[in-house]
Amino acid sequence: SSRSSRSSSSGLGEFDCIFQPSPETKIEYETGDYMYRLMFQLHGSAMPRAFKMAFPSALAALVLVSLAHDVQDAREAIGMYSTKTTMIWGSLTFPLLTLLSFRTSIAWGRFWDGNGLLHAMRGEWFDSASCLATFSYPAKQG
Repeated sequence: SSRSSRSSSSGLGEFDCIFQPSPETKIEYETGDYMYRLMFQLHGSAMPRAFKMAFPSALAALVLVSLAHDVQDAREAIGMYSTKTTMIWGSLTFPLLTLLSFRTSIAWGRFWDGNGLLHAMRGEWFDSASCLATFSYPAKQG
């Protein structure tokens, strides 16, 4: 009698808690400021190391840009004209952009490989859950 009162319209009987948990078995999670703490944590983050590497370069670039007008005469005195500067920038940016595009291509490939594996795993879990529901004891009774 208690077994029939526990069974619902799904016909799974004692396995109902897997598919439709009762209110007293549900766990209520409170996220609060957890996401903000996770985003701005320093332990295990790459941001402090990236900041240590990027800050000196950004500072040097800021100093060079602010002094660009002041050192124009000095650049002309050593023979560094605007055409040479353009060639230098062009020769530096081409390899950097090539490396950046290569790394981005590799990263996208890894992302899509992982995405495909994730979907395959989800399909396997779905098949497993289907088999559990199909071959369970209450399903054989019906």
